[in-house]
Amino acid sequence: TSGIIFDAHTPTVELISKEMSTLFQEINTNREDRQNKNYNHDDDRYSEDEPFELVFLEEILREVCDTYARRLKLYEPIVNSILSRVTNEMFAATGIHRLVPVKDSIQEFEIHVKSALDCLKHLLDNDEDMVGLLLQK
Repeated sequence: TSGIIFDAHTPTVELISKEMSTLFQEINTNREDRQNKNYNHDDDRYSEDEPFELVFLEEILREVCDTYARRLKLYEPIVNSILSRVTNEMFAATGIHRLVPVKDSIQEFEIHVKSALDCLKHLLDNDEDMVGLLLQK
């Protein structure tokens, strides 16, 4: 089974492509081990019965969620630090100016999250697109 990956030259896509390749190699190895009776269920992340498309989609969603969670962890100390400085009246004027790039960055992040959510909602609400995901019979 194979998949098409867009923007494969970008570092993030290249990284997830390697991770996906490793995952599917493990699934195939487990399938072969199962046939040779050298199989340990504890090693399974996915069963061989799960369709390639659903495993692929789940892994992409997991990666997106992990990426967003890491970004949130980066924002938290920055925002807390700036807010603690802004509360001090002496630094209020300069602190406000420091908030502008952070605000812009958080707004851009919000747009990315909303876009990903809208895409996922559209996919799940569209029966034709969902059927289109299933490449195997």
